[in-house]
Amino acid sequence: MDVTDAMYGRRAVRDYTSDSVDESVLRQLIKAAVQAPSAVNRQPWIFTIVRDQALLTQISEKSKSYLLSSPPGQGATDRYR
Repeated sequence: MDVTDAMYGRRAVRDYTSDSVDESVLRQLIKAAVQAPSAVNRQPWIFTIVRDQALLTQISEKSKSYLLSSPPGQGATDRYR
């Protein structure tokens, strides 16, 4: 797949299976993720794998609440510009 196919073929995923992801796949994904460029090669990577569904739901709800309560232009991604 070339870059253009990847960009035009992307989609938002809103429905997930309950199947767990194998640890070897997670390690492969993290190994690939750390190859992303970073400013001044700081590599500020922090990865957290959450396997507990109740905890994941709690984190997701808190994140939604935080983002929805922020004024326009003050979301989580805007705070670090």
